[in-house]
Amino acid sequence: MNGKIAIVFFLVAFLVMPSAGGAAGTAPAPIPPGEAGAKAALEKSPRHHEWADISVPGRDTKVAAFIAYPERKDKAPVVIVIQEIYGLSDWIRAVADRLAADGFIAIAPDFLSGKGPGGGGTDKFGSRDDVVKAVRSLEVSDVVAVLNAVIGYGRRLPAATGKYATVGFCWGGARSFHYATVQPDLGAAVVFYGTSPDLDTLGAIRAPVIGLYGGDDARVNATV
Repeated sequence: MNGKIAIVFFLVAFLVMPSAGGAAGTAPAPIPPGEAGAKAALEKSPRHHEWADISVPGRDTKVAAFIAYPERKDKAPVVIVIQEIYGLSDWIRAVADRLAADGFIAIAPDFLSGKGPGGGGTDKFGSRDDVVKAVRSLEVSDVVAVLNAVIGYGRRLPAATGKYATVGFCWGGARSFHYATVQPDLGAAVVFYGTSPDLDTLGAIRAPVIGLYGGDDARVNATV
């Protein structure tokens, strides 16, 4: 079983069971496209996409979030897709689209909303290096506040069941892992090569967590 298939079954088990009708279908969707093919895949997707500007308590600017909806008639659980250190890229949006193909409402917030030139987000930075620097400067408390607001928005969607999970990659994987230590209502957390929270906080985790790591990623693996 490859990592993509494992994640789908993990999310279905903790967000949809025992009544999994319509979620994930009978066979997992293909893995998300690579970075080079992400934009084209989004343009060809049959699923409904939209953007939302979400208010976050304590912030002057709203957070832009990309939302991908599944093609199903019943309500769906929500999965928050937490960006890697490169911000809200086409690839992250393509990951959200693939999760929607598996039956989930997928929401990918831009954590750099309001922090870019002219008050913009990821797409307003002049270079990828500038994006990386900005993401590294984000405070953990700000990330948690954004996640709380985005999850609240997602759970209130008419098409949502109210159940939710997080999935993150690299920087986002660490944030997905950390969020499990501070949010007892979290349904599940998926961590792709994200560093571990402080060991003394792990006992607070109530949600099931699955982590996927590279065998040669020594810096990250030393924390888990």
